[in-house]
Amino acid sequence: MNEKDDDIFAFTEEIRLLNPSDILESLRRYGASTPLEKRTQQDYYFDWGKKHNDRFTPNTIKKYLGDFASAMAAAGVDYDPKAWQRITKEKVDTELKKFLSATSARDRKAIRYKNWTGRKLGDRAYTQFYRSWYDAVNELGFEAPSQTKSVKLSDDDILKAVERIWRWTYGKRQSQPSARDFGEYNKIHTDGVSTATISNRFGTFSRFLKRFALWKQGKIEKRELLTARKRETTRQPISTSLRFELLKEADHRCRSCGASAAEVSLHIDHILPVSKGGSSKKSNLQVLCANCNLGRSDKYQE
Repeated sequence: MNEKDDDIFAFTEEIRLLNPSDILESLRRYGASTPLEKRTQQDYYFDWGKKHNDRFTPNTIKKYLGDFASAMAAAGVDYDPKAWQRITKEKVDTELKKFLSATSARDRKAIRYKNWTGRKLGDRAYTQFYRSWYDAVNELGFEAPSQTKSVKLSDDDILKAVERIWRWTYGKRQSQPSARDFGEYNKIHTDGVSTATISNRFGTFSRFLKRFALWKQGKIEKRELLTARKRETTRQPISTSLRFELLKEADHRCRSCGASAAEVSLHIDHILPVSKGGSSKKSNLQVLCANCNLGRSDKYQE
């Protein structure tokens, strides 16, 4: 590695000083572009915020402004935490039929519905009434798209993508990339990689970047980079039948906060994380919403 690469792949521990007004402005932008019945913390963070690259985590909002309702009130944005409870199957079916009628079979995918400009309900509202997206499409009498397996990136594919994004970021502002830089790069390029892929494969994103920099500087071997945080146990897949059984027993609600699938995206969570030896047996599984699951992840990473 030459002297210039030493500068490019330098790694510094960044400390971001946050002004609460930044959060309030983000919430105001969210309120201005989102109808009242759709305003939820889930939608703000995982849908609108991700799409617009303009969001703060639930933990950050709670730290500076309290719960989501308090934060929305401080931002002067109308918020009805019970609005999602008025979502009915009739409303879901009507909107889905409208979307499905306007799209061809190959485009009838959940991601297309999520990004559909005519969507008024939460993108996961259908999960309260259907086992899966494909079940919803079929039961409403429409042809569903064929289900294809995603292509798994190799370790080398990921490393090459990380290097491309790192060099791209350095070319913009002479610094290491952040998670936001990865998101921006992926919006305009097709050869990137998501931070979720990196975290799932190698552990905490920021720690991986630090090890990546050390590897590019020749201070650690590639083997150490790739194996430092790989899970010691193999994650066993959770069958569709077990997933549905757990959701049904939980009445399609988060075990922690009680939120319904009509408002939030529900996850099947390992009570004892796989990385700490937890299994995928029913006794070690629970239903959590994305926000509560994210909070648990933060606790285990501390």
